[in-house]
Amino acid sequence: MKKVLVIVMLIFAFGCSDDATEPSENTIVGKWKSELFILALEDGTLVNTYRVLEFNNNGTYSFYHEDEELDLLNDSGTYTISNNELTILNNECLGIEGKYEVLFDDNGFEIKLKEDDCERNHILSDFYYNFDAEIEK
Repeated sequence: MKKVLVIVMLIFAFGCSDDATEPSENTIVGKWKSELFILALEDGTLVNTYRVLEFNNNGTYSFYHEDEELDLLNDSGTYTISNNELTILNNECLGIEGKYEVLFDDNGFEIKLKEDDCERNHILSDFYYNFDAEIEK
């Protein structure tokens, strides 16, 4: 009987994975990385880069490029999401809210612009973002 109990305990101890870093279905909280894209710098240099969106549980978000040496547009602010509608309030946009539709699928989402008078936010839309637990800022 003790052997059976030990085997059952081992199965539970090692047989279950810890998915605490995986996003639950249709949640935006976490770190997300865009598909690779080519960016043309002011001097004409072409750079391969990823955009990273980080949504926190406390309603804040940040946006940055994976390669911090590029010195590109970085943003932050607050967000709410309800019924797949994302509302962004960028810290640089003086109270202007942006509205976006979030289209979820298996391991990511796409953000589609609905309305936003803050042009700084437009760079968030029309990109597919994958969940990536490996991203470190």
